[in-house]
Amino acid sequence: MKTLNSSTTRNRTLAGSTPLVRRIVARLLQAPLRTRFGQAFVSELKAPSAVTDNNFFPSGMSDNYRSRYDYDRTKIQEECLRAWRINPIARRIVNLISQFVVGSGVSMECDHKTTQKFIDEWFNHPLNRLPSQLKSWKDEGTRTGNLFFLFSVDKITGMSFVRAVPADLIKEIQTADNDVMQETYYTRTLINESPWPAYDPNAEQEQFMVHFADNRPVGTSWGEPDMAPMLPWIGRFSTWLEDRARLNHFRNSIMYILRLKGTIAKGEKDRRAEELNANPPKPGSVLVTDEGEDWGILTPQLDAFDASLDGLALKRMIAAGIDYFGFKRSRSNSTK
Repeated sequence: MKTLNSSTTRNRTLAGSTPLVRRIVARLLQAPLRTRFGQAFVSELKAPSAVTDNNFFPSGMSDNYRSRYDYDRTKIQEECLRAWRINPIARRIVNLISQFVVGSGVSMECDHKTTQKFIDEWFNHPLNRLPSQLKSWKDEGTRTGNLFFLFSVDKITGMSFVRAVPADLIKEIQTADNDVMQETYYTRTLINESPWPAYDPNAEQEQFMVHFADNRPVGTSWGEPDMAPMLPWIGRFSTWLEDRARLNHFRNSIMYILRLKGTIAKGEKDRRAEELNANPPKPGSVLVTDEGEDWGILTPQLDAFDASLDGLALKRMIAAGIDYFGFKRSRSNSTK
């Protein structure tokens, strides 16, 4: 792949960014630099290596034995998106990870002034606006574990335009027969739609796709969402809170009970019950009765014990899934 020489080009990130962001931005930058317009600014090229990816797994390797079934992967992605939409805990988890990874943003600098000008034009192009998309990209990666970027190249100007494609629009990742790491095509979910070709550094492509996967098991093409292991515990915590709210609500509920003394005429009990149901005693009112009525209060015998330890255990399980304690340690160290 033709790239800028490492001695003349360097990528710098602002405070809060991570190697993952640097790797994604660097990969995205390679595509526009390989166009005719971008290559005009590249003065030094790396020599091609004699060893290629085709040397790996000469007997062939398939990812079917380690990948999820399509319906299973789709269901998990849908559940992660649904939890992010309706559950405040899931929404906060995704935002927390994006804030920690992306930080205040990403910038790129190059010693070559002409190349730096091209990078700035591509990075801030009105049809790209990459700084404003970084957070949404990381949100998508946390929910799905996969980022698919579709590049379209303007043949006249040489400018590349990038768009993130939702993971649920990709049905299958086609790879080389002997290596799952060499992705060739991305089959669409929509019927009768042509697949998107993968990036090929040895071909002139007007449109191609680049794929990044998080939490990818060895020998597979698809990544795993960061939220997937936390979904059951987020659900349990939400159910626990709802049960506690219901328990405390009904524990404070009361019911009046009226016992009529002496001989009761036929129908008198039903008539008195209808009268009280139509006009129940108001809280704080004074109720005057005679010796023929005995009033009492019936309350449910529900004991709501201290659940702080139970709730803390559930919250710790969720916090462990997002490495919240690691976030706190890194932030505390950065302020020293």
